[in-house]
Amino acid sequence: MSRRVTLKDIAAKSGFSRSTVSLVMQNDEVVASKTRLAVQTAAAELGYVYNRAAASLRSNQSGIFGLVVSSLSNPFFAEMILGIENAFAREERTVLLGQHSESLESQDRMIRKMLEASVDGILLVPTRNTDIQTFELLQKWKIPTVLLTRNIAKIDIPYVGPNNSELSQQATDHLFFHKREQIAFIGGQIGTRVHDERLRGVVASAKKHGMDKKNIIVLDKDSTRMVGYSLMQDVLKKTSKNLGVLAYNDIVAFGAMAAMRDSQISIGKEISIIGFDDVTAAKYETPALTTVHLEAELIGQRAAELILNMSKGQSPEKTQIIVKGNFVVRQSCGCKTTQGRNS
Repeated sequence: MSRRVTLKDIAAKSGFSRSTVSLVMQNDEVVASKTRLAVQTAAAELGYVYNRAAASLRSNQSGIFGLVVSSLSNPFFAEMILGIENAFAREERTVLLGQHSESLESQDRMIRKMLEASVDGILLVPTRNTDIQTFELLQKWKIPTVLLTRNIAKIDIPYVGPNNSELSQQATDHLFFHKREQIAFIGGQIGTRVHDERLRGVVASAKKHGMDKKNIIVLDKDSTRMVGYSLMQDVLKKTSKNLGVLAYNDIVAFGAMAAMRDSQISIGKEISIIGFDDVTAAKYETPALTTVHLEAELIGQRAAELILNMSKGQSPEKTQIIVKGNFVVRQSCGCKTTQGRNS
């Protein structure tokens, strides 16, 4: 087996001291860019591989962060992960990625595995039934933790996510703009934080437009395409006359639109439907999906920057960071023109 290239070898080849080489490998900004380039070139020519384990022992940091989301199949989380990866890449940090699929047992197992890997912090989209016990171990070991997109009541942990209630109210207002006399909110799970926030916006809009909240059709189960299809079928059994639908997310909306197409319903004309997230596929639906745009990549970026600072011992200036979204008008609501991001 060939001998591992050392900092001493790089120093000899580059002509700089071992301490200077060490500063370059630690990405210390004190080193001049010309010197940094020369050292990095010498290291590359020698085939040097950074010894993360040894550096971890010296600095008491691994340079590794854990990220746990609910479902990797949801494109919203894929966009969020891109923002996280970009932020970590700028500081040459590594991400361990996992999904819990709404299983508390899986979530706890992954958190423990990440602690075994000596992560410097954990970014978490918590399961719907997460309680304070989940965080006891993290708090005991003083592991920086940031929640994304789903906040948890009575837990003092930094959070980064969207302004759900405000955005869902804006979306429901648009259904009333199209003179819809019946409103349905479908998907997600009643009693969870995000569902409650989005339903609050629906109810606020209904009240503003003189509709009793008892007349809002609320059907929940999950947030998949299959569930969207099934729930839309259930709605159509109740009514289809002058109906406006707000879906919990775009994936649910895609399933609901498929159900409407199978029932020979003209989307936008007979029934208005609006999604939530604005994943890339939304603008390629037929008709293109009117939706609430959440800044998924920016949410990821802000969360990554926050936990990087926390891992360096910095206290966050804000523990609740709300990344504001916006409303994107396409054709599924009944509008003929498009307005908003990447229409």
